[in-house]
Amino acid sequence: MTTPEMQQRIRDLEARVAQARSELAALERELEQARADAQHAEIDELEHHLADTEHKLDNLRNVAGDAWREVTQLAGTARQRLTDRLRKISRR
Repeated sequence: MTTPEMQQRIRDLEARVAQARSELAALERELEQARADAQHAEIDELEHHLADTEHKLDNLRNVAGDAWREVTQLAGTARQRLTDRLRKISRR
């Protein structure tokens, strides 16, 4: 090879290296964007799951509260009936 041919070959190889670096940088940006998108999707899914869980917990609290009120009302009614019967029995 002659010197001008070698210089041209070097320039061609340098151009290929520059092109490869450019493509690598573009791929790295795509990868970073894909990772960010995946993280955002996962965060969105977790936020949805958290909201759903909080809703279910609120429902459970309401049901438990309603059940507790019903139990205390029934207990109060039973106590009153028992007291009334004991008074009736004691008057005899």
